[in-house]
Amino acid sequence: MFSPKKVFSAFISLLLAVFSFLPQPLLAFQSQSKYFDYGPYYSSSQVLGFSFSNLENLPALQLPDSLNLPSATGVLPDSPFYPFEKAIEGTQLAFTFDPVKKAALRLDFASERLVEAKTMMDQGKAGSASRALDDYGKTLNGITDSLPSLAGRNDPPAQNLISKVEETVSAQTLVAAALSLASDPARAESWTGAGNAGRDALDKVAEVKNEPAIPESLSTGLQSLKEQGFLSEEEANKIYSLKNRGQVREELNKLTASGFFPPSEIIKLDDAVGRYYPEAQNQQIANSQIMELRSYQTLPQPGSEVMTELQKWQQDPTVPPSNDIKPYLWYNRAQDLAKEVNLSNFSPDQQSKLVELYPRPVIENPTYSPPPSPVPSSAPTVSPSPVPANSDPASSPAPSPTPPAAKPYLKDAEGPLPGQPTYFIKQLGEGFNLAFTFDPADRARFRMEAAERRLVEAEALSSDPKKSAFYETALKNYQSAVTDASKSLEQIKNPEASRRVAQALEASVTADW
Repeated sequence: MFSPKKVFSAFISLLLAVFSFLPQPLLAFQSQSKYFDYGPYYSSSQVLGFSFSNLENLPALQLPDSLNLPSATGVLPDSPFYPFEKAIEGTQLAFTFDPVKKAALRLDFASERLVEAKTMMDQGKAGSASRALDDYGKTLNGITDSLPSLAGRNDPPAQNLISKVEETVSAQTLVAAALSLASDPARAESWTGAGNAGRDALDKVAEVKNEPAIPESLSTGLQSLKEQGFLSEEEANKIYSLKNRGQVREELNKLTASGFFPPSEIIKLDDAVGRYYPEAQNQQIANSQIMELRSYQTLPQPGSEVMTELQKWQQDPTVPPSNDIKPYLWYNRAQDLAKEVNLSNFSPDQQSKLVELYPRPVIENPTYSPPPSPVPSSAPTVSPSPVPANSDPASSPAPSPTPPAAKPYLKDAEGPLPGQPTYFIKQLGEGFNLAFTFDPADRARFRMEAAERRLVEAEALSSDPKKSAFYETALKNYQSAVTDASKSLEQIKNPEASRRVAQALEASVTADW
């Protein structure tokens, strides 16, 4: 069998002799662009949230053993020779002329990128993992671009490949969700981006297979949200008028980011994931519903008069709710959701905390497991310490809450830091990459990633008083890089690419602050 990798190896050997002495940053691919399933209203204070990390205290997704990613071998993204490995893959694609075989080859490469990313994450090399995940998303884009022509062939090999893409990407999307849930926030963002790339591919598969834009389970949820007042008749009609799942997802993301649509319902758009892995998707939905219930506790709670009006309106929800109760429509949904959410995978401690928030509905939940009754103790009762006469417990100020640490939300610093002799090489490599990046969307992403690197450098320098000047310079460079990234958005002509980069920039800056 003809193997372009072997044919190309001699040429690569010559190149290695020339380039092996170049500094690694010059050979590095651009870091991952963190795509998020948020619309342009990300900054809304009512966002329910859709990117979960290990800080959320949610049960891990139970995946089949077949979905466990192995450790990657061979040339990895942290190697200076990795670009040559990618060049060999590009040559393989160039010499593969059959569209079905080319798409299958891309699917294999996408799977390799995901395995490489997991290996790099396990080794603590988040930057290298980001490059692999960026390539993963781009490779999936290449596959989805070819799907319409493959579907038009209407022959068994093409149809079988479309089904294979659907099954493989469904598994990869689920794996990305599981890894996100098991990671700290900074790494969770990277896995969320990979999952979003998979969802975009699955939306395209559904489109070429002529599947309905709105799956049946999501349609049922939309009707419930109409009855609960979350969706107006006009909003529901607009959603049902959309032609494909990509459009539906974009519209629902906007509603979610503005606080008017629960993320647990958007998961139902991943119809293929539900068909291949129903139990795991149900776990995803339950986790999202718990996060939704927690988020409602941060909103203003209804008083007795409002609750009375909510009960009256619930008896006839066909009448539009009054302005007085509109801000509290979530209350009825929260009570119903607390009764229905599947708590089977949640620990007793997690269930007990939910009981504290929604006592009556959770106790009525058939999947709720009450904690065991405490065993009476024969130990003597310890009297509480007396309160000093001059103290006033009621007036004692509560201790200030500990501010959240920034470290979980930032990746580890890679390479030299400002003030170190070799830092200029890192800057030279970034300038080299930017100079040879011509696509406006890629340039905007590169500037955004450079901004995040500056913030990571500032965090690494913040604990050393002797480097305060470098710390302040890094912060200024971060602000400058964010400004440059924002200006780069104006040069993007493709509306879809502009939307994605804008969402990633907005989400990244929001997470940083």
